[in-house]
Amino acid sequence: RNGKLTFPLCRTCVQDHMKQDDVAVYQECHHIEKERAWVGTFVTLELKKAVGMGYKILEIYEVWHWNQWSQYDPATKTGGLFTDYINRYLKMKMESSGYPDICHTDEEKRHFIEEVYRKEGITLDPDQIIPNKGKRAFSKSILNTLWGKFGQRDNFSQTEYITDPSEYFQLMNDSTETVKDVQIVNDNMVMIEKLKKEQHVQPCAITNVVIAAFVTAQARLLYSVLEPLGNRVCYFDTDSIIYRHLPLQWNPTEGSSLGEWKNELPENVHITQFVAGGPKNYAYQLSNGQTVCKVRGFTLNYRGMQQLNFETVKNMVRHLEENISIPIDNPHKIVRSRDRTLWTRPEQKLYKAVYTKRMVHFNTRGEPDNTLPYGFTQAEN
Repeated sequence: RNGKLTFPLCRTCVQDHMKQDDVAVYQECHHIEKERAWVGTFVTLELKKAVGMGYKILEIYEVWHWNQWSQYDPATKTGGLFTDYINRYLKMKMESSGYPDICHTDEEKRHFIEEVYRKEGITLDPDQIIPNKGKRAFSKSILNTLWGKFGQRDNFSQTEYITDPSEYFQLMNDSTETVKDVQIVNDNMVMIEKLKKEQHVQPCAITNVVIAAFVTAQARLLYSVLEPLGNRVCYFDTDSIIYRHLPLQWNPTEGSSLGEWKNELPENVHITQFVAGGPKNYAYQLSNGQTVCKVRGFTLNYRGMQQLNFETVKNMVRHLEENISIPIDNPHKIVRSRDRTLWTRPEQKLYKAVYTKRMVHFNTRGEPDNTLPYGFTQAEN
């Protein structure tokens, strides 16, 4: 949907809702099977899950199959393409995270180290288990970004500084390049931003779209945790879930190893109110009275928090159907000009709740009370 990832039940419903505003209002689907079906490229892991949930594969056009492949074996702690790489930086991340809050005695700390070795095959150094936010952020970034290199696109804009007139005219007449911008730096130099034309792009030797696809497919199978939680889920992202914790019902198991969940809230603190205005756009209130607001694209410093905060987002979502927007002022926005200089200027951006991943259902009072996938019908309820 407009380049956004959606998980619909009907292709035509998604296309129809593209024409709507920033809030997709629920409409029951009445399309036939041909109108509901779509064509896509999927990893087998996703297809197996989809079929298990009732989706039907109508046609198969092409299959990429490998007779040999590498998979990490949790029992032997061997195999896989990136095991040594992951182990090295996971060790760094876990040591720089410090001991878990539940570890107070030497015995509890020793048990934690033994559990990490049992689960991951990694031996932590007790002398190195010291909280270090910078080191932890570095190792976490290294762990999270490797896979992206395999899915990197081949064609990026390049900036070139030219002082030779003949070189300049040669580039301007190069049939393989598209000149996107020319800036005069001084009397003897110009800056040119160029991009290779698609038919002349050389494939990158270090990319592998199949590896990248398998990584993202397994990340999307976070559904295995979402499914048992059901309508207790309030919000989720690639690797995080905000949900209603009920002691007598199933809840995700917490742990500090790969694939396990960690409570990101302070000890003995829980969320009392939560509200979401869309992806990367949510706020909540804690049992200790503190509030947290996260909105992508907005600078939420002290001045920003006076304009955009928990109450703002809460009020916006309560009146979602009215499609309200509010201006947020930033008098000192840092920007970079085309000649690469930095300066500040006033900026005003409009904030609004945007919900197009699913359809919003409103009750008789005009309040949002549920969200449903595109293509939902009462027969599937």
